[in-house]
Amino acid sequence: MALTVPNHNPKPRSAPRRDARRLRPAGAGLMAFLLFLLTALPVGADVVEVPGPVSNGLWQFIGLLADDDNPAGLPEMLGPVIDFVMTDKASSKLYTAERHFDAPSAYHQFDVSVGLSRILRFAFNPNIPSALSSPATVRWSRWVPLSADEQDLARLATATLPVRKPLAVRVLEQIENTPDMTSGAYHRYALNRLLGLYSVDGRNILVSASKQLRPSEVGKKGLIVGTDTDWTYLYSEEKGLSVTGLGWVRSQIYSNYTVSVYVEAGGRVRCATFQWMRAGWSGINMVRRSHLVDGLKRYAESFKTVIEHPRLPRADRMEATCSLIHRLPRATLKAWFQAYLAELEGRPESLRDNVKKWIAKYIGPGFFQDDADGQRMEARLALEWLKQAMGRAGQNSLGSLAEALGTSG
Repeated sequence: MALTVPNHNPKPRSAPRRDARRLRPAGAGLMAFLLFLLTALPVGADVVEVPGPVSNGLWQFIGLLADDDNPAGLPEMLGPVIDFVMTDKASSKLYTAERHFDAPSAYHQFDVSVGLSRILRFAFNPNIPSALSSPATVRWSRWVPLSADEQDLARLATATLPVRKPLAVRVLEQIENTPDMTSGAYHRYALNRLLGLYSVDGRNILVSASKQLRPSEVGKKGLIVGTDTDWTYLYSEEKGLSVTGLGWVRSQIYSNYTVSVYVEAGGRVRCATFQWMRAGWSGINMVRRSHLVDGLKRYAESFKTVIEHPRLPRADRMEATCSLIHRLPRATLKAWFQAYLAELEGRPESLRDNVKKWIAKYIGPGFFQDDADGQRMEARLALEWLKQAMGRAGQNSLGSLAEALGTSG
């Protein structure tokens, strides 16, 4: 998704000639913005509105986020949604569900050749960072249970399928995404999220509804190192976009609703997501359906790569490693991160992205100071460990990684 509206309000000047000189950069920036926006315009597609019962079911499910009681009747409420998800669809069609929402929407589905239990253990486990199951879209996240029973999340991750009665979990999720593939900006925001697990008609079904609580923080500049499939990103604390000529854009995500569905049938899981989003600058929405589709496909590709990987470590081993990383002294984390940055600077394929110059400009000695920064470093180290376990990490990283973990690698 591209968040691409420029923020430039030059102050009035007394001398008209001086005004013209000072406005030239704004005009150049506006032209760059227009060209940037045109490159993001969607290619013509057959846009289809989902059937009314599907739209109504989605609306009712999201409406449960405003209710503190345990949801009842999920199988009946979401029956039309599940039926829609399980039907095959033409790839040329772009499905939307905008009947109840004042926001662009998109839908994407894909299949994974694993069981739902594996997805629960890895992707919905409070002891495993979400960045490990969604490395292309999540930098860091934290789930805070909203129910009195803080073990709800753990019960969801370890549930025995099929479940005898539906299980519902409410959480507040604090999240940072990865840099956008077009704009380079990343955002921090909070979600109210409801997770439901139930079994019906021989199917095990996990559903999730989320609503962004308030507009996100202003987007900050990030960098994709190498290709997006490397899952290597750098982050600054400077507001704006990373696109040349558009660094002064102040982007925000204004509203974001998501419904995700995971249906286990025949030894596979159909994964599907409906998303609605408004984002841009100064209250102007710049999101198009194509942006949302691209973001959903980006998530699907990395999620499928991780969850189906034959060398994916067992969940208990992953939990133990994440616990070890969490207990590392902060000085050890910082030392590892500096070694990690030095390695990135030395990669020949990274020279095209000016990684060394970017690091020197945006990552100073005091870059990581507070607890949240430490948690982000923990997530980064855990992801590098996972990449190594999957055979995706370069050999140069093994030494510093093993030294940080106090192991032989």
